[in-house]
Amino acid sequence: MGIIDDIARKLCEMAGLNEEQIEEVRRRPVRRLCKDIMCFGTPEEIARLINAGYVHLLKIMPATLVGVDKTRGIAVPTEIYTVQIAADENGCAMYKDGKCLLRESGLTPELGKLHFEGVFQKSHIETILTWGDCANIETVIYCLRSVTELCNNKNNHTN
Repeated sequence: MGIIDDIARKLCEMAGLNEEQIEEVRRRPVRRLCKDIMCFGTPEEIARLINAGYVHLLKIMPATLVGVDKTRGIAVPTEIYTVQIAADENGCAMYKDGKCLLRESGLTPELGKLHFEGVFQKSHIETILTWGDCANIETVIYCLRSVTELCNNKNNHTN
């Protein structure tokens, strides 16, 4: 068992999964995961995908988080723009010919390695928050600009 498997097992245990549930998660076919639960990357992980030439398989996605304004006692939605892997009716754009391009190249975002109920939900929110973190602003701008420029170039060539 490798370090990723060790970490995944620990996370499953922390999420309260029993041995049977952990084994069920480990046996899931990659295809099902790639169709049902997409990899979701941090700005740094998505920047690595862009640098590896996968910008054409990415899209800008808004994510809405709801916080609470305690002084007024109301819910306050906040929209954060992220860049993520595109999908269609068949699932992930990175899944081609029965293989995950990211797994093959070692570029799978952490959330792609940790497709576990409970763990995924918490980690997904934490990953979205990295897109709104001021410490990541340069990388976020790089990702957003890369996808926007590709879209603009496509539109200029079709007009």
